[in-house]
Amino acid sequence: MLWNVPVWGTAALLLVLYLHGRRRLSAIAPSLAGPVRLACIAAALAAWAAALAFPLDQLSRSNVFARMGQAVLVCLVAGPLFWQALPWHGLTAALPHRLRNRLTGLALRPSRFSPLLGAATSSIFVWFFYLSAILIWHDPGYVEWEMASPLRQHASLLLLTTAALLFWQQITRAGPRRYTRATYVGRVVMLLGVEIPNVIAGMSIAFRTAPLYAWYTVQPGAEPLMLQQALAQQSLSGALTWVFGSLVYITSIVLVVNEAFAREGFRRDPPAYWDSEERFIAPGLESRLNELEYQPHDWDKM
Repeated sequence: MLWNVPVWGTAALLLVLYLHGRRRLSAIAPSLAGPVRLACIAAALAAWAAALAFPLDQLSRSNVFARMGQAVLVCLVAGPLFWQALPWHGLTAALPHRLRNRLTGLALRPSRFSPLLGAATSSIFVWFFYLSAILIWHDPGYVEWEMASPLRQHASLLLLTTAALLFWQQITRAGPRRYTRATYVGRVVMLLGVEIPNVIAGMSIAFRTAPLYAWYTVQPGAEPLMLQQALAQQSLSGALTWVFGSLVYITSIVLVVNEAFAREGFRRDPPAYWDSEERFIAPGLESRLNELEYQPHDWDKM
């Protein structure tokens, strides 16, 4: 119960600060304070609080499907939705002028923290940190160690939340530009580098015919019916990770590719005069265009 209060209190405080900053932004840059962005941060904070505290915090100790739901909410729901709301702009706008300038200067100008922040937000480190956090989350030995202590359980969720926020900051490019340097190709590679292990892990858990996590089966008074229920929950957990994870990662890849085409000037229609004779004539033979017997070609029809 004591853990629920700071988690939900932090979520409520962030939402209040965002609403206050949103009012300021609406007069300066209305496009940064739209209702869709407000819905995104509200959903992200609700998913984050539900995963870290009530109701999944207690359910995850006896239900493996609830524990997998925590990872899905943190990594696949709260992470991407939080950055889609442009929280840096909304939250800093709510701060006092002096503190806002200090944080903005830290994010935009070089400082003594720049090397550390640059290393912590590099694409390779962020990808490796996020992938490692996800794979460790599925490890049976880690589950045994984590569930033995509520403090370890909470610390594990906070670590997973940090990894998800760093990863999706690079994918959405919605954080401070100085520390968001992933290119279009790099973002696609990062998503593929997480999607493939996610599919392998999800399928391995879903199709396993024996219980993988002893914590949910080796309990005092365990009966065969309980083992069957644990195996069914395990299969659902793997399917949730596999299907929902693939949906989010593949959709993100499509959106990144679409953004790259839009920003790099991709056009569906060919440029004007693409079929002119001057463009198709071989170098050195331009004089033939002035010959009387030369017959122009209809390259568009051909």
